[in-house]
Amino acid sequence: MVERTILIEPSQRRFTASVKPAFRAAKNVSYALATPCCSKADHPVRRKQQYVCEECKNEVDTKSCTHKIVEIGKEEALIDAKLLEQIKEQIESRQEITISEFLDEEPSDMKDRIEDTKYLDVVKKGDAQYAELAKVLKGKVAFGRGSFGGNDKAIAMQVKPSGVIAMYMLADETQRVDFDDSKVKKAMEAKVPESLVDLQKKLIDKRQKEHPFDFDGYMEENIDTRIKMEQDLIEQAILNGAVPQFVAPVVEEKKVQDEEARLKALLGE
Repeated sequence: MVERTILIEPSQRRFTASVKPAFRAAKNVSYALATPCCSKADHPVRRKQQYVCEECKNEVDTKSCTHKIVEIGKEEALIDAKLLEQIKEQIESRQEITISEFLDEEPSDMKDRIEDTKYLDVVKKGDAQYAELAKVLKGKVAFGRGSFGGNDKAIAMQVKPSGVIAMYMLADETQRVDFDDSKVKKAMEAKVPESLVDLQKKLIDKRQKEHPFDFDGYMEENIDTRIKMEQDLIEQAILNGAVPQFVAPVVEEKKVQDEEARLKALLGE
């Protein structure tokens, strides 16, 4: 269960939720390649892949390969494979899921673009957060971006009648995982400051009016922020031998009156 921070851009409110899969991975069947020299009908012989050094042509044991080659600008450099993996994990944990665009109805081709479905679940002591986020997004199709599995993805969120927040990033029914929404039902009973919900909905309506959303254009955007971040972290890791530390965004519990004042200021009231 991966906890992620969700930023509602118009209101600059952050929420924490865990991301859970909606489908099991498909079972893929693979077949080994047989050698043409020694294989017979009753004696198949698998091809064994060998790795050799590009320069000296000596055979190399893959277990001894502890570094990977990365590009820094136009130059190639070595980085410890474990450091590179830490960088990828850190990028995913530090990048918020940012929700910035909103529509009242699904674009006609949205379902054709869905490649995966996940659900947001309630984190420990996060009932009020989940309930507020669900109420803010209810009746809207919300769009944004986030890093998943090392890739930057455009995502859409919708609140189901039960209150469960679905996040869309295509699979048949046999792969579907039943979602236990008991925690969500409990969370939806939490007391939420309706004034904050109303103000955030006004900010979302304001965003829609002032910045009409072009879904097709949004999907075609080339977002290279994550690539640049990864390159920067790789360069620093090579220089310092460690992954630079960062301070993760914090979901702060603020006084309702202070948040009301801040949101009204964003509305220009």
